[in-house]
Amino acid sequence: MYNEADILEIKIDFAAGGDNTVIAAAAGKKIRVLEIFFALTLAQAVTIKSGSTALTGAMTITSLSLPEGNKPRFSCGTNEAFIVNLGVGTQTGGRAYYLLETV
Repeated sequence: MYNEADILEIKIDFAAGGDNTVIAAAAGKKIRVLEIFFALTLAQAVTIKSGSTALTGAMTITSLSLPEGNKPRFSCGTNEAFIVNLGVGTQTGGRAYYLLETV
């Protein structure tokens, strides 16, 4: 399905409320999140975003786990970062696996 050598991974570790950049935008590329998991110390509203565009509605959760499937879990627009927005500051930790797709 995907060439394993092309899959990148990144640690999720932040505690600030508002937008938290998990994967920075890359010039001329789209981010395709293949797998993601994270946990929060307190339940709260979480929104997944591509740049300023919401990819989900606000979800009141304490964790999110989306294992690799047959298509990307989230796809960002060209030159847009993958962002997790927290309603309030809460320690959040996990990992994401993704591809950078040339446009």
